[in-house]
Amino acid sequence: MAAAKRGGTLTIASEAEFSGFNHTRARIFNQNTSGPALAVMETLFAYEGKEIVPRLATDFTEAPDHLSATVKLREGVKFHDGTPFNADAVVFHYERLMAKDSGVNTSMLSPVKAVEKVDEYTVRFSLKEPWPALQSALALEALTNFIGSPTALKQDPDGFHRQPVGTGPFVFKSWQAG
Repeated sequence: MAAAKRGGTLTIASEAEFSGFNHTRARIFNQNTSGPALAVMETLFAYEGKEIVPRLATDFTEAPDHLSATVKLREGVKFHDGTPFNADAVVFHYERLMAKDSGVNTSMLSPVKAVEKVDEYTVRFSLKEPWPALQSALALEALTNFIGSPTALKQDPDGFHRQPVGTGPFVFKSWQAG
């Protein structure tokens, strides 16, 4: 297999314009929006066919009581702004989404009680009740699972909506409507 070629431009066309990348401002997420998000941001896990595979995570371990799961994160990953992808970024991401005033429909995450940093590259999802579908939920290509740079989101949440910063294979350069 040939090595991937670096550089170039990725142009994405869509039948309908999507509302943006900031999870707390985007109102619709469907096939028209997952392509651009996947190009710039990544998820902890993903589906390849029917199998769940790691992306930004390396391991998923469910506790014997099924009330928590530990997720090990890939080391050495950086967001496009140069800041590290680590447990702090994952905790920030999910706490932000699960906040009551986030404006995000988080019914998909309603069984999650808390997301905690265990160490620099490990997080624990604590659950309200046993939920065997947690890893599946984390693998869905839903806007709530695409992890963006906490630094970029804190510095300019409005700007992030149209200029996302992620860890994906492409760095976002511009958005041209129409």
